[in-house]
Amino acid sequence: MKQSDYHTTAAPQFQADDPLATVRDLVEEGAVDGIILTHTTPADWGAVMAASMVMTLPIALLFLFFQSLFVGGLTAGATKG
Repeated sequence: MKQSDYHTTAAPQFQADDPLATVRDLVEEGAVDGIILTHTTPADWGAVMAASMVMTLPIALLFLFFQSLFVGGLTAGATKG
């Protein structure tokens, strides 16, 4: 396998070709670019927080709407007899 072929194949192929290859060797050769995520740019925390609100808000609203049923179910399951 040529050196240029290392950039187009996946990591499991390297294990078959060279079982002594370590992950560090593969990363240094650029073999697993895109598989191992590196943080070269700062995170866009505004977008992360917006996405977390979009995911959390519907669940919180459903809980508020069905809160009495939720608490009633917990109470009914906690009583004996």
